[in-house]
Amino acid sequence: MKKYVRLICLLLCLAFAFCSCSDTAEEMTDTDAVSESSPSGDDAPAPEEKKEGTVVNIDGDALTYMYKANGKNIDDLEAKCVKWFDDRYADCGISDILYDLSTTVPNDTWESKYDRYTKTSENGISVSYKDNEGCEASYRIYEETDVDPYAVWMRECRENGINPWLSFRMNDVHYANEATGHSDFFYTAKANGWMIGNGRASYWLNNACTQGSRNWYQYALDYSVPEVRAYFTEHIDEMLGKYDVYGIELDWHRTIWCFETDDVANCQYMDILMEEVNRIVAKYEAQYGHEIKIMARIGRDIDENKYFGFDVVSWAQKDMIDVVVPASYWGSTDSDMPISEWVEKLADYPKVEIYAGLECHTVNNSHWQSISSLAGYTASYLSQGADKIYLYNMFNDIKEKFEVCSSLEKALGAAKRSYIVTESNATPQNAGFTQYDPLPLSLTVNVKTDGIVINHGALSTRNEAVLYIAVSGVQTEDISEAMLKVYYNGVECEYKGTSVKSYVGEKADFGVVIQYNIPKTAWESSASGTVTFDAGMNLTVNYIELMNGNTRI
Repeated sequence: MKKYVRLICLLLCLAFAFCSCSDTAEEMTDTDAVSESSPSGDDAPAPEEKKEGTVVNIDGDALTYMYKANGKNIDDLEAKCVKWFDDRYADCGISDILYDLSTTVPNDTWESKYDRYTKTSENGISVSYKDNEGCEASYRIYEETDVDPYAVWMRECRENGINPWLSFRMNDVHYANEATGHSDFFYTAKANGWMIGNGRASYWLNNACTQGSRNWYQYALDYSVPEVRAYFTEHIDEMLGKYDVYGIELDWHRTIWCFETDDVANCQYMDILMEEVNRIVAKYEAQYGHEIKIMARIGRDIDENKYFGFDVVSWAQKDMIDVVVPASYWGSTDSDMPISEWVEKLADYPKVEIYAGLECHTVNNSHWQSISSLAGYTASYLSQGADKIYLYNMFNDIKEKFEVCSSLEKALGAAKRSYIVTESNATPQNAGFTQYDPLPLSLTVNVKTDGIVINHGALSTRNEAVLYIAVSGVQTEDISEAMLKVYYNGVECEYKGTSVKSYVGEKADFGVVIQYNIPKTAWESSASGTVTFDAGMNLTVNYIELMNGNTRI
């Protein structure tokens, strides 16, 4: 139904554009020259060609970082904004930038840092945010200047061939257990019971990626409540009225738990929300004269997502989604997302693009992405059919990391690629799903275990393929070839002794790292491989990394 609403709006807009066009093209302003407006008449565009590039999410602290980096000097602010953009995002393979600005830009529907700066009381408690640099930055910039940094950055996006998006965090629970620091709506929702509660406490407690902040999650808003859905859709409406953008992102991984229990019945409420979002988007498509895409960052698996409330295939059937981002929750990049299944199940809806979502960390919060790990994940997921790589919480990183994720060619051209086995870290509870969590793996002498699959795509036959296996439960004198035999696709690997060359080689938390060289016959014609073990003693495997490339660097 929604696809027809959006189509009618676009047709009306095109008809209006045809009637009002003039021959004075030379009078077009700079703003017009970079607009997303659709051409009229006989110049109707061909079907959009999907282009390569890295997708980068920029969170609401971007303004604060720029403010601090410039010594809190906001003179000639537009020039500072342009330099900030050029230094970080120009000419490095980025195709799309998603701006999370909801709590930074003054608005009428959500409380922003601008509003908070002058607050003296909150929920009956005296407060002061004058020492908060984020609040100070937002207040001073929007109070003392006539420059909107986000408008400047979105203009720079277009001038650099980058698609600008608005990103909406759909259930952000950062520090939700604190006594203050929340919006008025938060306190209203808490008083009225519009939050999901603590029914998953044991799951959050035992999940390494949520344990440190498990007290936050009970305050996540409940999307079965109409007032909660309206809180978000009204804000999306307002922000689309402020900014003409290429698309909007609904970021469900801040936080994915939006209901008291995990159940497919949750889909009915998210469908209501998606219908309203599509209605709002159709309104602004007519106003701005071009399509506005809708992206959703959700869980790793199509069937698992239904229990969180996200029926992506249904959305695709109803033309309510343009881009889907399977991803892990924060703290770990999932190395085994079933991207090929996404491609297969959405094959009838070629309009819907699939971006593989990567976090800024690899195995846990202590280990950041390197160029080689990003090259590995990029090669793996683009080889499986993902359209692009989406990076979360990496907007302050080096340009080389954006570049290596921008295409399969760039990833395969990296000096080395690391394929690190990790885990999924948000799985529906009591729904029959088993969390993908292959490590640690306990090995017992003469007892076979299931193999661990590594999806890597094509490996470079010009370079070595090496396995780094970190083990615990062994003494230094026990380390030998007899301790552990390792096989790749059934072919025995060559024991090379201890190593410090892996991504975690010099870190002690995974145990002793042993290097095994993989014979080329085991991987040269395969897009994936299975690692199996034959233990000569009882031990635990805590870390697995396949590295393809120059082992000397």
